[in-house]
Amino acid sequence: MTYDFDISKISQHVIKYCMDVRPGVHLEQDRVELQNFANWLIERYPALFETLLSGPKQCQVNKTFVLGDGKQAQMSTFVLAPRGPVFTVPKRLFLGRPREIQSDPFEAELVESLEKFTALFGGRVMPRIGIVHELIFDTSDDNSLDLMAEALANRAWREDLRNVQIVLEKVISGKHVVLTLRPTFQSQSGRKAPAPASAKYGIIVNAEISVSQTGTSLTGEQIEDALGFSSFYVPQELVAYLAGGGA
Repeated sequence: MTYDFDISKISQHVIKYCMDVRPGVHLEQDRVELQNFANWLIERYPALFETLLSGPKQCQVNKTFVLGDGKQAQMSTFVLAPRGPVFTVPKRLFLGRPREIQSDPFEAELVESLEKFTALFGGRVMPRIGIVHELIFDTSDDNSLDLMAEALANRAWREDLRNVQIVLEKVISGKHVVLTLRPTFQSQSGRKAPAPASAKYGIIVNAEISVSQTGTSLTGEQIEDALGFSSFYVPQELVAYLAGGGA
């Protein structure tokens, strides 16, 4: 692949902190505790958690981020997924152009939030944390599918290619790291398919860093170690690796 991965080309960066909970948390049985936890998040961290949406099939907290130039973006910053709670923290969003989200680091708040979650939902363990960095690298007018197809050694594989996805799995410093790369594009109108001549292209890179153990909860030290590694690895070490010069 001839594309030059560089930190300056990251047009969007969103982080998701995903926890596995055993036994699972369910909307029907645990609604009161979930609502109490969501309200605690809103009161404790209003910069990230704003509005509770609760119903028979959902429990989530949304936040509207003011981006300047009259632009706003609404995101679900807390949701209950089938495997457990997921916290979403945007660092940079693309809306017409890349826009920085001014927010304090969430790592310390996450540790406190998990302690609160554990206190509310007694008798459960958290054996796994997954930290997913969702990044988009801008390739401008260069078709990202063609750029990624260059990584395929066989010419026959590249002919008439409609899509491609590259998945890499590694173990670094005891952390399981999964990198997933795929092409994307967006037209000036915001449509994503089919690709018009005016499309702007990019490469989506999802980097999932996870730590797990069997039977018991991760300790606070293990979670903090995973968070520290995540901050160290993304974006600097990740970009160096994608560019061919890192681990």
